[in-house]
Amino acid sequence: MKHALTFVGIGQMGGGIARRLSASGFDVLGFDISAQSRSAAQASGLTVQADLKLALHNRQVILSSVPNAETARQAWLGPTGILQYA
Repeated sequence: MKHALTFVGIGQMGGGIARRLSASGFDVLGFDISAQSRSAAQASGLTVQADLKLALHNRQVILSSVPNAETARQAWLGPTGILQYA
């Protein structure tokens, strides 16, 4: 059974990790607040979603790769963060 996972933060580093997971057989859905990062990830073959709530729907695993601790706090704990929708 494939694990359905959402990868939050699909920029330079996160995009590479997400692509590797996808190539390894995981069902990866990518999310990023940056339209440019989403477009680049999609162009490289990843499935992406522009809405975090939709990106997390029915996903079993959530991974993230963001630039720093403050961004991680906001991504996970902020008013429109991951824990609001997971």
